[in-house]
Amino acid sequence: MSKPIFTVVDLETTGMGPSARIIEIACVRVEDGRITERKNSLINPGIHIPGFITDLTGITDRMVWDAPSFEQVIPEFLAFMSGTIVVAHNAHFDVSMLNQELARLGKAGLEGQALCTVRLSRRLNRSLKSHSLGNLVKALGIRLVNAHRAAGDAEATALLLIRMLAQLEADESRTSAEEIMAFQYSPVKSAKMNLARVKKLRELVVESFPERPGIYQFIGKNELVLYVGKSSNLKERVLTYFSGFHAKGKKWQKMLQQTSEIRFLETGDELHALVIESRLIKRFKPEFNTMQLRLRQFPFIRMNLNHPYPTLSTLKEIKEDGADYFGPFNGKAVSSLLVEVAEESGLIRPCDDVTFSRGKLCSFYSMKKCSGPCAGEISKEEYQQGIELIRRLLSGRGKELLSFMEGKMAQFAEHEQFEQAAKLRDKLREIEKLTFKHVTSGGSLNENTFLMVRRKETETDYYLVRFGMLVTHGVIPNDGNRTTFIEDVTSFFEMSSSGNKMPWIRTDAVDEIRIVLNWTYKNRKNLEFYFPAGYGSREEWIRTVVG
Repeated sequence: MSKPIFTVVDLETTGMGPSARIIEIACVRVEDGRITERKNSLINPGIHIPGFITDLTGITDRMVWDAPSFEQVIPEFLAFMSGTIVVAHNAHFDVSMLNQELARLGKAGLEGQALCTVRLSRRLNRSLKSHSLGNLVKALGIRLVNAHRAAGDAEATALLLIRMLAQLEADESRTSAEEIMAFQYSPVKSAKMNLARVKKLRELVVESFPERPGIYQFIGKNELVLYVGKSSNLKERVLTYFSGFHAKGKKWQKMLQQTSEIRFLETGDELHALVIESRLIKRFKPEFNTMQLRLRQFPFIRMNLNHPYPTLSTLKEIKEDGADYFGPFNGKAVSSLLVEVAEESGLIRPCDDVTFSRGKLCSFYSMKKCSGPCAGEISKEEYQQGIELIRRLLSGRGKELLSFMEGKMAQFAEHEQFEQAAKLRDKLREIEKLTFKHVTSGGSLNENTFLMVRRKETETDYYLVRFGMLVTHGVIPNDGNRTTFIEDVTSFFEMSSSGNKMPWIRTDAVDEIRIVLNWTYKNRKNLEFYFPAGYGSREEWIRTVVG
């Protein structure tokens, strides 16, 4: 019996729904486990391509101006598909779009069922969380070139199909068209819970896990790290996966099915556990972990010090560019409001460097939102005085600037500019309510170097923080040896006295900065802070901490 022939189809469209149009189509033929032929074309949809589609695909209105219409190209593609099984990743969407366009021309839609590689994957790759094309090709080591373009996605889907057909033949003995088509609608099998193994895992947790802070890891076959977590009480937290709030979730039940071992590491402290957890998640990328996406919503404010008249901007990451960074702040709305108020104060220019280089006063000056440094209306020294007020605002010590802005609000009211005065009043009230989630030292990350102490009944935790990153965590017994603490502090004091600026920081380290500074803010009432810049010597610094 000859094997079936498949045609993989992929479309790019202007969107979804009845008004959407096809802007690109590609077909790839698969015969006897190999790609034999390809066909693709751009299509002029006759309507504007939305900006978000251009951002996703790279296809612009200009690119399709001279392209043929759907009516012109579809006969060739229908002939290409004829006599083959039509395949697509999420076949319902592609087939529906084709049939929708054919209906507009008064033509009949595609006959017969299509084969969906998403459906096949859900039955063949049950361990994967996502069956998107990008996730599948990454998991299976398939090369995807020109993602979100019809030809690139069709080629990757064809290679994926070839893998799946081989797996179907080897594991399920399915080779005919009827058997393959039926398999995509077969029940998704789920593994049964090995209750004896789960019971043994729970017993090991009860017997060996401490009731102390640390991190824990669920380990699967071949030392695969399935999940990394942290807790202030390791035993209590891990037991919740067996009989607590975690035990009811399907995600955690699935994880337990795959778990062969649970490990722990005591850290002695919650902050240290948070940092180690973050590093392990980035290293192993466990299937059941959700990365710290929420923390990544906390942006920084950048002050450009490479220009004699600095400006402000909001960024999610930190670059090695000689700038000062403040934050992280509790969301983009907070950071944007601070930048907006700083610029409306007129103390820092809101224009870009190109506009500044023209040396001419612009509308910002006439609206009193700029002091006119581009045209020499203010000296560098006076400008720097304003910058210092803004630095204090961004550091959580902004009373002087807020008082300055209140005076400006009064001027608006005096000149009967009531609308501007009301807008400024509302912004100042909002700033007064803000909770700054950033450096306790009241400065930029360059100034964010300090010793942090938390005193307990029997011991004292100490943390050495440099540029917002945790350098060292240790414990001083109240009646014990302080040698390690003195060695750590001595080395740290010498390092911080070197005057070095913040180095380039890796993207993954930025998450650590967010973790450390947010934890610092949340626990600030139980912490004492000591900044090396405020002491003449390390001996004086140490005496202040330990007496």
